Formats: sequence, C-alpha cells, structure tokens
Amino acid sequence: MSHKDNPAISLGLGNTRNDIYEGPQAAILFEGVLARRVVAHILDLIALFIICAVLSVPFFILGILTLGLLFLFYGLFIAAIVLSYITLSLGGENSATPGMRAMQIELRTLDGYRPSRSLAFIHGFLFFAFQAVATPFILLFGLFNARGRLAHDFLCGTVMVNTPERIDRLVRR
Repeated sequence: MSHKDNPAISLGLGNTRNDIYEGPQAAILFEGVLARRVVAHILDLIALFIICAVLSVPFFILGILTLGLLFLFYGLFIAAIVLSYITLSLGGENSATPGMRAMQIELRTLDGYRPSRSLAFIHGFLFFAFQAVATPFILLFGLFNARGRLAHDFLCGTVMVNTPERIDRLVRR
C-alpha cells in the first residue's frame, strides 16, 4: 500500500501534513475545482435520481404488499441509497463519485491520502445535512477560501483537487 492510499481517517483534529498543498506548484491542484464540483454534483444528482427511480419500483410493490407499512420507511430507503452511492464511490479506489470522475476531480485528506469508506460516509452525511439546512448557500463558503473548500471539507479534513490527468492537461496548455 502506497502513501497515497492509506485508508486512515482524518477528521482534521490532529497534526496533518497540510504543506503538500502549499507553494507555487500547488495552485494547479485547485484550478477550476469549485465550478467543476458544482457540475459534478448536478451529474451525481441526475444519476441518483435514476437509481432511486429504478429501485423505487420494487419498493413500491413491496409497500403495497405490506398494506402501506413499508412506505413509512421510504425516506430512509432514499437516504440509504444516496449515502451508499457516496460512501462506495468516494471511499473507493478513485476517491470520486461518477460525477466527480467525469469532471476530473477527486477528494483527498489534508495528508494527501484517499479517504476511507468511513470518512467518505461522514463527508457525504455532512454534505447533505448542510445542504438540507443551507441549500445552495453552502457553495458560498467555497468562495471565501483559496482552495474552494466547503464547510464539510473543513470538518472532515479533506480537500477537492484536480486529478493527475487534468493536471497534465493544464500543464500542457
């Protein structure tokens, strides 16, 4: 296992090696990330809508068979789908949801590691909790810091960066 693939959890509460994102070369890691993050979120919402619509058909049939009792848990069913989508993709080998991969961005801890599945779960949960409370205003948080980090990124000790492929394209232009 390499240094970049350490599955350790970083909740931003200890000494982290934050210097890997400093210096003149580091600016390219964050170039255009906030705008790409917005588009990635929209792409992920479309994918989640399709997944939830497809999985809701058997849920609806089971709801009828249980005389409506199962419908009481529909909100939990959707939340489980969304959090599973985020946890499995952010905590996976790409450390990015499918929308983030399409936009060539990925999530890293402040140490440069890929997030673990538990950190990915916490990151996703906090994102949707903040979004439920502050709707689109959570994006304003990213406008007031150099790296475009949102509130849940600060709490989790994570940062969104360009993928190596995107960095190569940016360097070549």
